[in-house]
Amino acid sequence: MPSEGLPVIVIDGLDECGGLRHDESGKEDLWSLLHTLKCWTQADHLKKFKVVITSWPEDCITLPDSIRIYEIPSGSNVKFGDDAFKDIYAFLKS
Repeated sequence: MPSEGLPVIVIDGLDECGGLRHDESGKEDLWSLLHTLKCWTQADHLKKFKVVITSWPEDCITLPDSIRIYEIPSGSNVKFGDDAFKDIYAFLKS
């Protein structure tokens, strides 16, 4: 399948996986998901997929160095006309 035909996988709110407080059972869910994401970066046939993850920064969330991380301001941190505004607008428009 051509790379432009592959799906884009969106994981929204990674920081909320396992509940807001990351109780013991929730931590296992979060660690399991993080482990799965790390395995994806090592499997050649899965490297073609695009995965978009949104999350607030948290110490317990670590991703491999091979994953590109982009900080995108949100809320009142986004000002009309700045680069983040233009990027978000272009992304949503396309």
